[in-house]
Amino acid sequence: MAYHTVNLPSIVLTTSGSPSTGNALTDLTDIYAISIIGPATLTGTVSIQVEPTSSGTTYATLQSGGVDVTVAAARAIVIAPFPYKQITLVSTATEDSPRTFRLAKTFLT
Repeated sequence: MAYHTVNLPSIVLTTSGSPSTGNALTDLTDIYAISIIGPATLTGTVSIQVEPTSSGTTYATLQSGGVDVTVAAARAIVIAPFPYKQITLVSTATEDSPRTFRLAKTFLT
């Protein structure tokens, strides 16, 4: 078995609405781990929301040890293993400008 990493589409938090919500990545399959890199600047605290099915719409805030998992400005996080089929990001505030988060997945072959 070998590990391979490929880029996923970015998630962009928009400036409309409070809180700012990003586009969801759906139909995530064959993922062992997912990495998220935050933009240089953020207005609010950005949490990760996940959904365990490909067609569901009931996202839950991802926690680790009872604490919400967040993405900080100019920081990277890795979630492994990643058992979910959908992911999105939500800011606690309306972002001052669109914020782009870069994502990548690691999978086994």
